[in-house]
Amino acid sequence: VVLKSNSDLVPDGLMEHFGTDVTPWVSARALRIIFEPQPTSPTLNNPIDTAELHNEDRIAALAGTVVKCMPNVTRMHVVGANASSGSHAFVNAVSRAYANQYVLFEGSLSALAPTPTLSSTLTALSVDFNCSGTLLPHICSESLRYLHMTEVPSDDIWQKFGCADLADTDIWFNDLERLTLVYQTKGADRSPIINSEIDVQIHLPQLRQLSVENCPADSPLLRAKTSSMLKYVHITDRSGKIEPAAMVSGQSIDTLAITTYSSQTTSESFCQATNRIFGASCKAKATSLTLGLSSQLPNAEHVNWPQLRKLSIFAETPSDTVISLIKKLPNLAELVMSSIFIRGWIHGMLENASTISTSIKMVYYGDIYAPAAEETTTFLKYLLLAIPSLNEFAFSEKHLESLYKF
Repeated sequence: VVLKSNSDLVPDGLMEHFGTDVTPWVSARALRIIFEPQPTSPTLNNPIDTAELHNEDRIAALAGTVVKCMPNVTRMHVVGANASSGSHAFVNAVSRAYANQYVLFEGSLSALAPTPTLSSTLTALSVDFNCSGTLLPHICSESLRYLHMTEVPSDDIWQKFGCADLADTDIWFNDLERLTLVYQTKGADRSPIINSEIDVQIHLPQLRQLSVENCPADSPLLRAKTSSMLKYVHITDRSGKIEPAAMVSGQSIDTLAITTYSSQTTSESFCQATNRIFGASCKAKATSLTLGLSSQLPNAEHVNWPQLRKLSIFAETPSDTVISLIKKLPNLAELVMSSIFIRGWIHGMLENASTISTSIKMVYYGDIYAPAAEETTTFLKYLLLAIPSLNEFAFSEKHLESLYKF
């Protein structure tokens, strides 16, 4: 069942879904509540009467009617509830009623705030922490199979999971298969969610997919115990340290993907970290490294990535630096290049172009900058000559003219 409003305030129009003589929809299991904000004052002569729309008695009555009509809802998705509006109070009232029977919840943390404990049958939780001063309810970790949390302010969240003693230092996610964590970026207010110094040990025996962004260096997640069930890991980093990769070092996983936007990618610590990740001991079948716009390509002399299979470069990088690095990657199969600028070294090398890779099968050629169009054509020809193993070549539309000149 979908309840939709074109206002961030609870409108009387929602009452049209229900009559005064409510007949329960006992088969309804999923409820999606959508609030689409509109201007607070549609006209100067007819402003919205927010006092009436914030009326607590009216909101409570409406929430009670919704719950009475759909008593068996176990799956709830909330979109657009404003924490300062009547929509927030309405969602809180509805959520409080369903908290002990949730199987799935997706929405903001503020919508979960009214209840101290969620249902022990909860299997999927997607929650956004983009609100201040709101506490995460106690959640039974053992029933969860899917957990997605964004704008996480600190690692005190782990102390809110568990099914037994709240002071227990071992947190078991016995059935969790997919975990996504996006921490607040550095500089954001990472104030503790609860006041405790308990050091927890996280257990993830069934975890198959892990995605982590902006993970703190002291996170207990870095010490989490996983198993051979883990097959997919994606780490997004802005510090240049890539701490979460230590969790899977040497494990036989299917996919290991690293994306960095750090400006420290030329540092010794970044090279050491990536050398451990993509070094000879790496057992991942598919490995990739993406260097974002604010990063830089490290010096090839400091790189040892024999197990790297895919390299994506979106940082502004000179072409000769890219070529030097490619020569150091013996198993690279896919290369994505954008924001590359061509330097004059390429002239005169076509006649005696030496092989730079015999492993690359696919190259994507994005934004390439050169003083003249013919230099772009020359660089394209050089890649084709220097990578004899190439069997797939993709390019952006802007380079069509260069290809016509082959």
